[in-house]
Amino acid sequence: MKQLLLICAVVALVGCASSKVVDKNEVEWIQSVPSDPKDRHLFGKVVYKGKPFTGIVETRKNEKLIKREQFLNGDEHGLLEEYHDNGKIKVKAIVRTRARGGGSMTYNLERKDWDEQGKLTREVKAEKNGNVIYYMEDGKVEIDKR
Repeated sequence: MKQLLLICAVVALVGCASSKVVDKNEVEWIQSVPSDPKDRHLFGKVVYKGKPFTGIVETRKNEKLIKREQFLNGDEHGLLEEYHDNGKIKVKAIVRTRARGGGSMTYNLERKDWDEQGKLTREVKAEKNGNVIYYMEDGKVEIDKR
């Protein structure tokens, strides 16, 4: 847990110090292949003013922050945070997007989920060999072997 918090703090500090922060409504997620061949590299990317976005996108509901995600060259890359309506943390994850079979796939390298009272309900860790380990609230451990 200390390792995840340290990584999150470093990613957040480095990202925030040099990154543009925009509202979700200011970016566009290109979800279908553009018809113009010169724009096809934008497929699956988050775009700001016509270019792949690097920075932080915030989503708000009734003025409350409900999601904050970091992007690098239009891909999810860095710290992802989601919040419950009561303002307490819901999800904190380190994510990366990688090219995969002509498209891209977003991976949680580490992720923690909390309930509305702030109780940790799940922890997920990806191993270098591709396995994903799930630590559940009830003490069960599940391994998804890749």
